[in-house]
Amino acid sequence: MDLPYNTRPSAEDIIAAVPGLAPYALPAVVLAPEPGEPTIHQSSVGGPLLWPADEAWPRCDVRDEKSASGTPATAMVAVAQVYRKDAPGDWWPVGKDVFQLLWCPNVHWDPPTPHADVSPVAEIHWRNSADVRHVLASPPLPVRQEDPDYGYTPVPCTLTPVPLIDFPYPQTLPDGELVKSVQE
Repeated sequence: MDLPYNTRPSAEDIIAAVPGLAPYALPAVVLAPEPGEPTIHQSSVGGPLLWPADEAWPRCDVRDEKSASGTPATAMVAVAQVYRKDAPGDWWPVGKDVFQLLWCPNVHWDPPTPHADVSPVAEIHWRNSADVRHVLASPPLPVRQEDPDYGYTPVPCTLTPVPLIDFPYPQTLPDGELVKSVQE
């Protein structure tokens, strides 16, 4: 897999060229997408979610191009699911090991705050996978939806974690000489 983050110099080579960057090196993970058929137990884009059978599936009733009134409410679609084991870090809420993102598959010209104009209405859910005892077998399908080629219906992909070392943008570094060295 020849991806952009595989083409940059190694972290060791970067630090050898600019030793002052060493204290700013941070572990990171890139989640590399590959077309596939993910399961509920995998990190994925557009795959099935580890969703409790006894929890209502999110719906959107905000007006859009398909319905000026926003009715009937349409089922949201799964966009991403990430397991903590694949993207560890201190940004996870305590006791949660699954991040889920869903959105409405329609364009919203004036969605409610905090959404940006001309964007899908989104919902985020954090879960403890051990709490999900019975999984929803088939989430509801949207009753109104943009054309699948429009871009709001993700293509199912598995996400493979690729660990790497990340560095800050030069303009965020506190030392002007270090910024100059990085830019050179």
